[in-house]
Amino acid sequence: MYLHIEDLEAIKEFMMKFKDVDTVEVLADSSSGIGTTLTAKLHNVEINGERVTVSKVISDFENW
Repeated sequence: MYLHIEDLEAIKEFMMKFKDVDTVEVLADSSSGIGTTLTAKLHNVEINGERVTVSKVISDFENW
């Protein structure tokens, strides 16, 4: 997998919004056939007293 510096910065910015998280799962999906969608997932994030998974699309067809 190749990542642009902008992708890494976007992942870090996303992670910094959740101070209790120190790891990220990065998923790459190329099933569309036209390019890869990069998604960052943060697991076990506490929001309103609940532990949840939060995800954000980092890059997709709009970034190509």
